[in-house]
Amino acid sequence: EFRQTLVGATHSDSVNKVAWHPSNSSLLASAPADSCICVWDMRQKNTKPGRILNKAAYTSVAWSPCGQYLVLGDKDERLSLVEGRTFNIGKVCDLSKAVLNEFTYDVSCKHLIVALGGGKIGILDMPSLTVSRTLAAHSPQSSCISVYLSPSGDGFAVGASDALCSIWDAADLICERMISRLDYMIRCVSFSHDGLLLAVGSEDHTVDVPYVEDGARSPSQGCCCPHGLRDILGGMASSCPFSRSRLFLPLRFEKRLETSRVWIPQR
Repeated sequence: EFRQTLVGATHSDSVNKVAWHPSNSSLLASAPADSCICVWDMRQKNTKPGRILNKAAYTSVAWSPCGQYLVLGDKDERLSLVEGRTFNIGKVCDLSKAVLNEFTYDVSCKHLIVALGGGKIGILDMPSLTVSRTLAAHSPQSSCISVYLSPSGDGFAVGASDALCSIWDAADLICERMISRLDYMIRCVSFSHDGLLLAVGSEDHTVDVPYVEDGARSPSQGCCCPHGLRDILGGMASSCPFSRSRLFLPLRFEKRLETSRVWIPQR
């Protein structure tokens, strides 16, 4: 059910990403294919949103867990830090030599985990946006595409173009295991709300749902056989974020949105 539609002379192109404020459920940031980020106050229908302009088109947006900052990624492979109250751009980190893909915060809000080209993961200090460490997460011929932090903050998952998904310990920055059942580039990853399951979506129209603890495939509905799941999906999932409270797995495709319920029996 649609509760509200935001219309106005704000975006001149389609919206690629949206991000809710972590503590204020009325604030929503939207990143379109143009060069203007908008921050909306859902309580005020007729108020113009806060606007953040840039020379290059934005590709991603994320609030910090503390809600003080927005981090923006653009097509020029740059990360920009925006003050959450004034919407002024502060620090800028140029990652054009490394190829910028997805990014996520760690649970302490002191670091940013960034998926990069060359099979690397970058650890950036916040709020200075300086690269403090670079990890060789996957093969140098591959590109790290997606990254997702577990609900507890103890680990994170990285999906790459080599068809592998790695699971990392966030404290020691050690790779604990690899998920290697898929055949094509990993497009999206996400943890379930309890941190026990991982959804891994690839370009071969398959979503693998393994247990985080040992990487074993979960006996979830529709996920017992990759070929059967490929027939069910009928397309390439570009986003697979688990529900924050239940074992539901919404899957976003190129031209449609479907929701698959994941049922997990007790082990």
